[in-house]
Amino acid sequence: MTGFGSAEGAVQGGRLRLEIRTVRAPEGDLLAVLPLYEDEPGLFDTELLYDETGVTHYQIPTQIKPPHSELRRGERYSIEALLRATLAHSDNLAYYLLLEHANFVVPSGQARLARTFQELGVVDPAEFESRTLSARGYGRIFRLLYNASFLGVRDSEQVLSWLAESPYDKGLAAGVPAAVAVSNKFGERPLSDGSKQLHDCGIVFLPEHPYSLCVMTQGREFSDLEAVIREVSRMVFEARTRERSPKEPRAARPLRERRG
Repeated sequence: MTGFGSAEGAVQGGRLRLEIRTVRAPEGDLLAVLPLYEDEPGLFDTELLYDETGVTHYQIPTQIKPPHSELRRGERYSIEALLRATLAHSDNLAYYLLLEHANFVVPSGQARLARTFQELGVVDPAEFESRTLSARGYGRIFRLLYNASFLGVRDSEQVLSWLAESPYDKGLAAGVPAAVAVSNKFGERPLSDGSKQLHDCGIVFLPEHPYSLCVMTQGREFSDLEAVIREVSRMVFEARTRERSPKEPRAARPLRERRG
């Protein structure tokens, strides 16, 4: 889209580069999952047991930062509730329950997902350790959502709204004024050498000058990594506010922002 800005990069050891391994890309994976449920709307109401026993084909990675999800183990929740928990609260269990269901329960789900993953350029998450996605690739996922060029406008806005509910506010959101809406997804990953990765990617809805930003970092302390993401976000925001570009045409926005 003309005028829709983007910036992608990764920080490792104080240097900026464009490619780095990342934990996972649930936005991309769920972009592939959602069309399955769009074709059969009743599946959104399907309830799954929120428990690790429901995941038999994947290894659920340990989360460093516990999710803020309100879901309780042993209870049953709808597909829609699990989608929201994955995107708004970075809930790994909800995420892998959805993949398990989409791949191995929905008729022809695995073949349809594989085809969609290929179209999107998103790696199938069958092997967690082999997952790689660049900052540029992550940014592309958010552009697909913003332009509503893969899902329809309604579903794109719903996904952006769930992402805007994220309670994580120490990365991209910390670098912009509180009044500016941010639809973002953070990711974390402990590495075998004792270091950590922390990434935050999303869309900053600066009025008339929206842009996507993806910052991936690696280091020893989360507080230091958060400071880097916050500073990069602040610098990009200030640069964008100085720009003068044509007013943006209509595109997908978080539902709550559109109501405002």
